[in-house]
Amino acid sequence: MSEEQVLEGLEPRVVWGYFSKILQIPRTSGDEEKIREFVETEAVRLNLELKKDDAGNIVIKKQAHKAREGAEKIILQAHLDMVGQKKSGSEFNFLTDAIKPVIKDEWVKADGTTLGADNGIGVAAALAVLASSDLPHPELEVLFTASEEIGMIGARALAPNMLEGKVLINLDNETLGEMAIGCAGGADISASLPFSYQANEKSGFTLLISGLKGGHSGIDIDKKRGNALKIIGMLLARIADCINLHSIEGGDMRNAICREAKAQFASDALYSDLRTRIRAALAEIKNELCEEDQKVKFTFVRNDDPMPEAMSEDTQARIFQFLEAFPDGVIAMSQEYENTVETSNNLAKIFIDGRKIKFHSLARSLDDKKRATLEIEIQELAAKFSGKVQFSEEYPAWQVADGGEVVAICYHQGANLGIEPRAKIIHAGLECGLIKRLNSEIDAISIGPTIEMPHSPSERVNIASVEKFWQWLIAILQAYARM
Repeated sequence: MSEEQVLEGLEPRVVWGYFSKILQIPRTSGDEEKIREFVETEAVRLNLELKKDDAGNIVIKKQAHKAREGAEKIILQAHLDMVGQKKSGSEFNFLTDAIKPVIKDEWVKADGTTLGADNGIGVAAALAVLASSDLPHPELEVLFTASEEIGMIGARALAPNMLEGKVLINLDNETLGEMAIGCAGGADISASLPFSYQANEKSGFTLLISGLKGGHSGIDIDKKRGNALKIIGMLLARIADCINLHSIEGGDMRNAICREAKAQFASDALYSDLRTRIRAALAEIKNELCEEDQKVKFTFVRNDDPMPEAMSEDTQARIFQFLEAFPDGVIAMSQEYENTVETSNNLAKIFIDGRKIKFHSLARSLDDKKRATLEIEIQELAAKFSGKVQFSEEYPAWQVADGGEVVAICYHQGANLGIEPRAKIIHAGLECGLIKRLNSEIDAISIGPTIEMPHSPSERVNIASVEKFWQWLIAILQAYARM
């Protein structure tokens, strides 16, 4: 059964039709040429004006519907890329394979991978608006940004002359009814510690941690989900008296909570004794994990091949201490906004690069100064262990709006549809703040359907919420067309 057949009959058909086509197009961050080609082809097919820039951003203009030329010009915005995560052992290739959707209990998910509803549904809705010939709307500028998931690269490079409108509706929110009016800023952090190997004659072993839920490092960071890198670090520290570390690795995307990690080490201890100690330590750790992560498990094997070198006990102690002290999860809750994370850090990836072990994380904060303080603390921590830190892809927090006209219109139209709209500050990153830097007069908001577990193979989008989201978006555009 094809992707179109699986989603056939879902309402609104125009949105799901576009989404089913998007599922067939590889579009992980940095590999977005084919999705850009698809969007450009649609613009040509619909006879719409298109312009693009060197960063991979696309703006499609559509004239106001019939006699609506005097209405406020609206910017609709979604990002083209997606996070590629798959279940352990999957042979799925995000560079070539089509994502396979599955319908289960009123939700659409993928078969063993991320679905890409973040932000594929937003892209589909924007294309559906462009394709609709009978939808009353003001003049539209539809902005499709590039490489959002790896540092908002497209939005960061967007030129001021790409947009003229002063009302921005971002389609990247993930809870129906939420009207995001502010979000956290962020920065990528890369710390590296030098190390050396020594000759080894002990047996080699491999330890793998898996079964964790993972999730989005912004919206899921407060759910106390286990981080496989932190867990494997704790397990290794428990048996540090009888092992010599060779390597530790895990994680992929900086904005995904790490679900799996692997370590290799040498030891002359008995396999059975090591396994017993690891099992006991993991049982204790499980008591601190959320219910969703109770399926965490370890795989422990003796290596067939010899391990000719490993770290000294002093070297590995330095790495274990750094890993234990490295901040991960919620750093502080907001004192201003109830039940909202202010500052966090997601330890996303560890890997060996030559004779350095590298730690990558994504720091977020509603307060740019608080994020800068966290960055300094990590820099000072690395210095204690003879390490170095680099910062990149920084983007500012989207400062909370005062409740402009777009908020009032979105609220009213949502309430009419029974959506129960509510203004919200979110800890995830949105491109609104970067786009507003081009023109401080832009009035911005972010809406979307309900998407759960983005940035993980458990990602799913609620079918009914997509229809409500579409109705809401149409109502908002119609309201502006009447003004």
